[in-house]
Amino acid sequence: MKTMQAGHRSPGKSTDNLAMTKCVRVEATGQEGVREITATGWDGRVWRMSREAFLKWRKAGSDKLGTACVYMLLADDFLKATPNQRFLFVGHMGATPNVADTSDKDKDKPFWSVALVFTSAGTWMNREHAQLIEQVFIEWAREAGRYDVANQALREPYAAGPGELVAAYLAPVRAVLEFAGIDVFQFNPEGLFMLSRAAKFSKLDKAKARVVSASSKTIEIYKDSRIGVNRLPETIEKVQALVDAGVATFDGETGVVTFKQPTRLSASGMFDTMLGTLPKDWTNRSRRSIRDVFAELKGPPAAMGQQGGALRDEMEAAPAEVEALG
Repeated sequence: MKTMQAGHRSPGKSTDNLAMTKCVRVEATGQEGVREITATGWDGRVWRMSREAFLKWRKAGSDKLGTACVYMLLADDFLKATPNQRFLFVGHMGATPNVADTSDKDKDKPFWSVALVFTSAGTWMNREHAQLIEQVFIEWAREAGRYDVANQALREPYAAGPGELVAAYLAPVRAVLEFAGIDVFQFNPEGLFMLSRAAKFSKLDKAKARVVSASSKTIEIYKDSRIGVNRLPETIEKVQALVDAGVATFDGETGVVTFKQPTRLSASGMFDTMLGTLPKDWTNRSRRSIRDVFAELKGPPAAMGQQGGALRDEMEAAPAEVEALG
């Protein structure tokens, strides 16, 4: 058993949540490839399973859990993973898994080697709770920018909010995972790209983005981003599409588009423009540009097609121009 005391680490912004978890325990379960993660003061538990153990559990043992759960599929070592392996998929199962829950579809996703299964320590978690938690995990993973989330789109937010049970469950999750050495929700500064252009637009631009798919040249613009645009007809047409979709506003006098929610754009045209910006205009803290990321996965279609599963689905589902996330 591995026990980590919260007081041994500098929690930073997570101080309140860490106070809820006096210590985090990582214990062997007796089943090969499975470890259990718990924390005092938290009504939850996480099982970290190898790929083989998770597929076996889904096929023969998931119906014995007794509660709903959320699962996450990812590569074992992010730093050693290739660009084509840096994907993450989030799903859920009900307390009584149905046919869709127990299918072999996860075998076809080639990028993952580890599964994390999240459930409640008590018996309260049901399918609706799991769907809410799944939605939050997708959002957290997108915000962290460490993995490319293979889920095609977020569900529409629940109007009633997460509720007290789910909110209390979620509060310490990121701190628990951090102490257990799991970085899935830790912010990746290398994955955040800022827009920086010449003087003509520098005072107008204040935009952040992440790469969704290098092969389809798709990025996601962060909420509240501002981009100064030119007056070319093709640019104004794209801007109007954003406004009509309700995902952005446009100040015609200043020529600034402001994004009201996370929105996906694809590079298009002779110069791979995104609302008049170029992939080379977007750089991270290491001065690496989105153009560099696009070039990283440049290769013959056949090689990309071999990845299969969720990776292929993500690429084929990438929008031609604009997609707003719910």
